[in-house]
Amino acid sequence: MSSFKKKKSINWTRKIIAIVIISTLCVHLAGCGEATDKTAKSIQLETLKTVTVWYTNDKYTPYLEYVAKQVNQANNLIEIKPQLMDSENYLENIYNSSIHGSDAPDVYIMSADQLEKANMMGLVLKNNTYAAYYNEKNFSKAAIEAATFDNDLYGYPLSFNIPFMVYNKDVAPKVSTFDELYQYSLNYKIDDKNANIKQIFDWDVSNMFINYCFSCDSIDIGGETGDDVSSLNVNKEILKKAMEQYFKQKEQFGIVRGTNVIDDTSTKFAEGTMAYTITDVNHLKEIDSSSVSYEIIKVPKLAQDLDTSLMSENMDVFVSPYADDIEVAKAVAHCLSYDYADTMFDKTGLLCAKNSVSKDKNAKDNNNKDVVYQLFNDSRCQAQFMGQTYYYSRYEIMLHKVWDGQDITTAVDTFAADFTSQKQ
Repeated sequence: MSSFKKKKSINWTRKIIAIVIISTLCVHLAGCGEATDKTAKSIQLETLKTVTVWYTNDKYTPYLEYVAKQVNQANNLIEIKPQLMDSENYLENIYNSSIHGSDAPDVYIMSADQLEKANMMGLVLKNNTYAAYYNEKNFSKAAIEAATFDNDLYGYPLSFNIPFMVYNKDVAPKVSTFDELYQYSLNYKIDDKNANIKQIFDWDVSNMFINYCFSCDSIDIGGETGDDVSSLNVNKEILKKAMEQYFKQKEQFGIVRGTNVIDDTSTKFAEGTMAYTITDVNHLKEIDSSSVSYEIIKVPKLAQDLDTSLMSENMDVFVSPYADDIEVAKAVAHCLSYDYADTMFDKTGLLCAKNSVSKDKNAKDNNNKDVVYQLFNDSRCQAQFMGQTYYYSRYEIMLHKVWDGQDITTAVDTFAADFTSQKQ
């Protein structure tokens, strides 16, 4: 065969291979788009349906606008109308606007800890049309529990928050106990690598949510599922041991309550001037966008026999019984919770409740997100019954008393007595 024929044959072979690759890629991309948009496309409509979505956190705005655009492109007879509302008297405003028909929401985003109240006000419909998607394959146990009340699924899990420790891998070692962290601080030596570090460790010791982990599984508010109002218990022996170790950190690290809130400590870590801190999902984007090489770990043990216990906050989408078109409203809620959830972090800096980690192998935060989702899966959701905030506020008061040097036995006994009095 002549060299000209060989070149011609090779060129055609290359063209055929390229066509096959491009065709395969197009089919794959088309399949991905179809999977994403299938909920909106599956809704058969004859006239335009506008779905009003209320929310109170402006961080969700880019995500809601994105989903609104995607859904409308998939089905031009569905129009999502996001409305940012005041958080004060949120449920009452939903109720009043629904009763009086004044631009009421069809769908709304709300903290799952308000579920019983919303249910008693007649403002939630069960998540039954898409219930098959809401299982522990697609969502963590905590997310499902938070969306469930009295064994009925109502919510469409949207996002979550959970505390964790971060450390600067370039200057500090991974730790599993607070004693290890303290020993590191005692042997700390300044060198070229850690020259920018101004403080080894600090965290917001006044924040109830961040510090709930130091209860070390000694407190039961709402039982395993968070909705059992009869399940209110305190193991005073364990809690006293935990508080003793908690106060010990004040002495060891010289932390003054009220000096630094979580925004401050997270920013200092992101700036590379702090080696360790305890932060949460709401501050992950700031840290991830920084130049700090970091790793996420569970908040360390207070002692070898005192493991920290995590509580998660959950934000869910709910469908109003007053929705103009209930089936379309349910479809939009599902789109927000499930179909487009993978874009949540990029759009908002928040993590979606759906088990979703970036597939970009070069992204520095992949392993860290895996850790956060595992911590979320192992967490207990914040209780959803009415009046639960009372117990969390009493825990916060107890923490402040302990940190400020009041007698630990007295502080814990007073806190436990609140549980006993409410049960009677």
